[in-house]
Amino acid sequence: MEFEAISAPTINELFENRLQDMILSGELAIGEKLPTEQELADAMHISKSTVHNGIKSLERKGFLRVTPRHGVHVANYPETGNLDTLVALLKRSGNRLDRQLVKSILQFRESVEGTAVRLLAAEHTTGHILRLRMYIDEFRKAAQGGAGLRELAELLFDYHLYIALKSGNTVIPMVLNGFHDVSLAFWQMWIRQTGTEDAALFLEHFTAFIAANDGDAAMALYRESAAAFMAGAFGDAGSI
Repeated sequence: MEFEAISAPTINELFENRLQDMILSGELAIGEKLPTEQELADAMHISKSTVHNGIKSLERKGFLRVTPRHGVHVANYPETGNLDTLVALLKRSGNRLDRQLVKSILQFRESVEGTAVRLLAAEHTTGHILRLRMYIDEFRKAAQGGAGLRELAELLFDYHLYIALKSGNTVIPMVLNGFHDVSLAFWQMWIRQTGTEDAALFLEHFTAFIAANDGDAAMALYRESAAAFMAGAFGDAGSI
């Protein structure tokens, strides 16, 4: 059992979280205009600077639209959202991923990480393959030692990030790092569904294809594993 540290939220965080929850729950509807900053501050007994900072933060996350002389409106966040929006939605759901989000993550991984896999498979060193196998050994040892899901998920993330880093593409690692929190939620779900030993076996076969300069075979294995995961987790059949 894992115990996480407890930290008290700040007033800024409480205000931002309250407004965000009101938007996600529909209490504040898309397109609805918010009161002025001063009115919000007075109603919620907080400072105007706290309100201002919270609104700017929610604007960056895609939840609010600030228009000079027209005020602040709730944005159509499914259209205007960004990675911060996705992370906020994920945290609100308690890191539980629904079917559509999981399917989207799998498709995203195939298109982005698939490029890195093919690049590394085409041009790698013995050291690269040894390091990937070290990640697999670390994953197995951590699982056998009773590591929690989050720690195991971090190791899987590091394995795939290493592939991206050594692919020679400088953008893909930064993209993956941006999706760190979302990826951890996915990897925890995958480990829970697949089991640690089958997860390690998949990594072994995946690495073997990279070592054999066969990126296409590695990604074919990925698609097979992804379809099996979707079928087990959501009862879906067929490809992703």
